[in-house]
Amino acid sequence: MRRLAVLTLALVAAVPVLAADPVEVRVGLLGYRGAEHAVVEWDATLRHLQAALPGHVFSGVAFDLPGLRAAVQAGAVDFVITNPGHYVELEAAHGVSRIATVETPGGPPPAAAIGSALIVRADRTDLRTLDDLKGARLGAVLPEAFGGFRVAWRDLAAEGINPYTDMDAQFFGFPMERIVNAVASGTVDVGIIRVCLLERLVAEGRVRREDFSVVAPRPDYHVVVPGLACQSSTRLYPNWPFAKLASVPDALAKQVGMALLAMPPDDGHAWTVPVDYQPVHELFRDLGIGPYESLGRRTFVQILGDIWPWLALAALALAWWVVHVARVEVLVRRRTAELRAAHADLRRQGEEKEHAARLALLGEMASSMA
Repeated sequence: MRRLAVLTLALVAAVPVLAADPVEVRVGLLGYRGAEHAVVEWDATLRHLQAALPGHVFSGVAFDLPGLRAAVQAGAVDFVITNPGHYVELEAAHGVSRIATVETPGGPPPAAAIGSALIVRADRTDLRTLDDLKGARLGAVLPEAFGGFRVAWRDLAAEGINPYTDMDAQFFGFPMERIVNAVASGTVDVGIIRVCLLERLVAEGRVRREDFSVVAPRPDYHVVVPGLACQSSTRLYPNWPFAKLASVPDALAKQVGMALLAMPPDDGHAWTVPVDYQPVHELFRDLGIGPYESLGRRTFVQILGDIWPWLALAALALAWWVVHVARVEVLVRRRTAELRAAHADLRRQGEEKEHAARLALLGEMASSMA
């Protein structure tokens, strides 16, 4: 497990000296822009939970994707705030369950908020459509990144483009700004980033908007957040969930969920009831990855397990056919032998009759000459 940063909120309400020790609640944060950014981004949420649940100390711990996955597997965290793709994988592998979905007040609906932008340098006028990207050098975060790879992968695949075979895919890891820098420097031709990241970097004064273009922006899937109008190259998916590990008591999960739903909008975030993450499942199913990886790469034993009834039926049919052919062969030989025997008897009888006729003729001739 790779721990990137720890934020401990020690704002515990005053309690009597003899009160029980506060319960530590650890929240794993996916730091797609780095650990420090994740700590700052979710600080308001953790502070709200701290105030709403006296007797608990909420600690936010930022990880990259492999680190957060390892933390969940080891039970080192109690709750997670992560991207929808990572959540679906954790749900399937470790029984993690969502209790709320983040929403941006005045922004896109929480059921359609996460997408990807395929960005190129503005002077790359030869890269304007998805079909133009065949053979291009592609920069992405990680093979398992959601907004940083898989979302765009699905839309590329829909156009008949496999980023692994039709493009030169390179992975740079977190923070996601590395992809923007790789595009700007010409290290790669096109980069996959989470929707709105480019616009946020422009608003922060980190990059100039006129230096970049978004490939194949989809007018039906644009994202508007307060102060930003973001372009997306892909369809959109549900926003990030706040999820609990299977080991968390239901009573605590209920308290946390109710506190999240009561949280007023702060720092651009609020929480709503968990939305349907079926679109994420459809992405994984289409690509044959994550919980649906076996659909894309099935073992011989798995395939055999699916088709064994048909194989058994075919074996029975083959056995019946072999027995039938053998039986017919025996009958044919028997009938042939019987026909040959009958033919031999007929021929013998004919020869005997002919011989008898000759003897009778000779007898008549002898009598007439006497």
